[in-house]
Amino acid sequence: MTCDCNGTSDSTRVPLNDGQGSARDDGLPVDCVRPQGAIYVSARFALHGMQTPEGTVLHTDDDVRQYLLRAAGFAGVPFNAFGAQGDHGWFRLSIGVVSVEQIEGIFPSLRRAIEALAVPAAAH
Repeated sequence: MTCDCNGTSDSTRVPLNDGQGSARDDGLPVDCVRPQGAIYVSARFALHGMQTPEGTVLHTDDDVRQYLLRAAGFAGVPFNAFGAQGDHGWFRLSIGVVSVEQIEGIFPSLRRAIEALAVPAAAH
């Protein structure tokens, strides 16, 4: 996941940036650019081609969206909902109505969901 973390205040932007930076430092496909303003975060989840614990391979942005929602309770809107072409893993996240505690609280389940993914056997 790559993230252009834009938020309304440091109280919500900093935990989002820190959480994603920590996951990146631990080797997960996550990244974050320092926040610059607004209430939306542009995040990239580089999970296409990965296989869920149930055996489903994530091919599209909608596959990624559904998996993260089901496995981590994490919701994002794929950029193709706004007219972007293709499945590139980019999502819009809103941080305008969430608390710092909610932002910090999502990272453990998001990390577990991403760590649970595997490269399909045929791709090894």
